[in-house]
Amino acid sequence: SGGFAMLTIAKDQNDGEWNGEKAGDFIFTLGGYASSYQPKAFYPRVSRLALTWQVSSALSVKAQQYFAITPEAMMVGGHVMANFQEGGSLSIHVYFVMGADLIIYWKPYHYLGHIYAELNVAANISVDCWLFTIHMHIDFDLSADLRIYGPPFSGTANVRVHMIVSFSVSV
Repeated sequence: SGGFAMLTIAKDQNDGEWNGEKAGDFIFTLGGYASSYQPKAFYPRVSRLALTWQVSSALSVKAQQYFAITPEAMMVGGHVMANFQEGGSLSIHVYFVMGADLIIYWKPYHYLGHIYAELNVAANISVDCWLFTIHMHIDFDLSADLRIYGPPFSGTANVRVHMIVSFSVSV
């Protein structure tokens, strides 16, 4: 699913909805604009290009993308998410997301970029041993992101890791 829009202003506008706009203004977009970009009021708004896929009862995948070019900037980006969940005596839930956003402005020339990924894993294990039951829970989170900007080329990077393991014994 998703949207597409194209607009070209062929001559200066002196009245109406686009009053004051100049010849040569244009947009072309597949899936909309970057979240950090403020489109002009008359630019068409379209929904992200999207894919939703239920691979199995336990696994689903979703993706969204966009591309746009305007007189001020070019932008491209998107993300993909995967979610896996299975139950039973060993239940596990895995969530993964990865994405990128890039915008390049022409005048004055500068750029902004953001690349990110995140992985979350949660598992519950229950083992029944005649008189007692052992329960174990594991949470693991790993995420990283990189932000770039310039000129001059600069950026910041972050990596985060969290892990929690807990267990109990019931008699």
